This record gives sequence, C-alpha cells and structure tokens, in this order.
Amino acid sequence: KTIKDRIHIDFHVDDVDVAIARILELGGSQLTEPRVGGGVTMADPEGNEFCIGAFRRSKEGVRTPL
Repeated sequence: KTIKDRIHIDFHVDDVDVAIARILELGGSQLTEPRVGGGVTMADPEGNEFCIGAFRRSKEGVRTPL
C-alpha cells in the first residue's frame, strides 16, 4: 500500500465467518484477524480496503460491537 485510501467503508453483517468465506470466494482477501466484536479488515480483488463486522450504532452515533 503506497497511498492512503480515499474512503473506507464498514459493512454490517449478521455472520462474520460466512461473510469472510464469501469475500474470499469472490477473490477478496482478509487483512486482519477478527477483533473484539468480530470486526475484520478485508480487501477487494483490487486492494480496496473495507471492514465487516456485527456493529450497531449507539444514540451518540458511536459504533459498538454487538
């Protein structure tokens, strides 16, 4: 990675393990191990990074693990 991503998207998924398997099946890659709450940084086949996890937003707008 030579430059910082211009955008980073977080996707809420019901089952992190199933989502990881599907992303890998489609040619993506897993960049980190699951964190507390199941958040994982992934990349699409072109290297664009995004996160998946079972998150919810608090009333203050803060992401928290389910």
